[in-house]
Amino acid sequence: MSLEESGVPTVSVHTDAFARLAQSVAYANGMPTTRQTYVPQPIVDKSPADLRAYVEGEDPISNRPFMQEVIEGLSHPLNDNDITGVTFERTTPRRIQRTISRLTLSKITGLTIYRSFCRPKSA
Repeated sequence: MSLEESGVPTVSVHTDAFARLAQSVAYANGMPTTRQTYVPQPIVDKSPADLRAYVEGEDPISNRPFMQEVIEGLSHPLNDNDITGVTFERTTPRRIQRTISRLTLSKITGLTIYRSFCRPKSA
């Protein structure tokens, strides 16, 4: 993502088992248009012929030729969203952020944190 922010087209390669995770990380980092391609899982203990078949085959997520995805991703210019990313505003703060924001730094102690987060629920 750093290279794309600098204007250099890149293509990330992931195994299809991590497609949702890779897309989520790109979105969370403000780069939802990051160019990504996928190969089948697993890649460990595969022969060179099997790995070559992955590269010469289809991307299991887009169902397009893997190498076509790579070449297009590297050869097409970046658009504004690719370079600057996008931002989004979180309308609901995370629970831990709300809890800690209620505490002042002078009051945060191990006991306070324990009472706030670790105290066993009463029966």
